[in-house]
Amino acid sequence: MKRRFLFALVANLAVFVALLGVRPTSWLAWYQPEVPREFLK
Repeated sequence: MKRRFLFALVANLAVFVALLGVRPTSWLAWYQPEVPREFLK
């Protein structure tokens, strides 16, 4: 029961984000934390 509620919550959030037209990639591009040099190699 709880798993179904969680799945519905995620699905509704995905639809809400799609309706806003805001993609998670743009959020990641807006929020850029300092990345260690090892990850950039």
